[in-house]
Amino acid sequence: MSERSTKIIINLVKVLLLGVVIWYITVEVDYKKLLLYMRTMDFLWLFLAIGAFLAGMLFNINKWRFILSRYIPVSFRQAALSMMGGYTLSLLTPARLGEVGRCFFISSLERRKTVSLVGIDKMFNVSITTFLGVFFLQFMPIPYPLTVKVIVYFFSLLILTFIVLYTRYPSLLHRLLSRVSFLRKGKGEEFLVAVKNSNKKDNIIIFLMTLAMYLFYLAEFVFFSMALAPGSFIVALNGYVISLFLKTALPLTVADWGIKEVSLMEFYMFFGLSSEIALGAALFIYFLNILLPAALGLIPVLKLKKGDLLYGKE
Repeated sequence: MSERSTKIIINLVKVLLLGVVIWYITVEVDYKKLLLYMRTMDFLWLFLAIGAFLAGMLFNINKWRFILSRYIPVSFRQAALSMMGGYTLSLLTPARLGEVGRCFFISSLERRKTVSLVGIDKMFNVSITTFLGVFFLQFMPIPYPLTVKVIVYFFSLLILTFIVLYTRYPSLLHRLLSRVSFLRKGKGEEFLVAVKNSNKKDNIIIFLMTLAMYLFYLAEFVFFSMALAPGSFIVALNGYVISLFLKTALPLTVADWGIKEVSLMEFYMFFGLSSEIALGAALFIYFLNILLPAALGLIPVLKLKKGDLLYGKE
């Protein structure tokens, strides 16, 4: 299949997915009820949610800066612009693959090396999101078949093992990953070098910063949900953890909107709460965590030249 045909198919799938999401929201949401929740929200919880967002974003940017600083001197502003530019590019790609575009805004480091560092950054995010999502999924009041439970426990153990290896025994992890053939070529090779050059102290710091970022973003959603409906704490906590996992496992999104929002609405209805609460909180998250950084990312993106995207610094 040619590259052109692949792009056409991907775009058709994205349009179809967007149509399904729009149809679902149109059918399921009572917009009068959603507006009522918005008008009667508790502003204390709203301000706490914004505070949690700011704290989460600071940890996110400083984590990226810390990862880069092991190779080059980098300021907070440079790290922030690089990350925001990645957010902008991620809106144009499925599963936020465009975030590797951070490499276009770090001129003092080889692009291939920067891409591998983005991989390290995302690897920590995915490992925590997956482990906690699978862990919380075990306590859902659903009669899972034994086979599903075995698979869930297996993946929980696998992710936990990965986290332990990377934070405590990175050299052992490097030896194991070196046996994977596709990682020994191209960008994968740079990723292996980044793993090999890592150390326990730095890895634990990155892990703790990732965990703090995750917990603040989780608190942000919970606070937004409680601003709309004060009694939604437990449902919001469980629902957001599981929805983030589903988004990671099934990255069916258009402009970062898709399975996470739909699963949240279904989760709230499953536990007897209004789906409008879930959608309202998700809209706040989407505006602050995705659209705002992407809008700020237009500043570095618009400064890029065509040659930067086609060639850049290899």
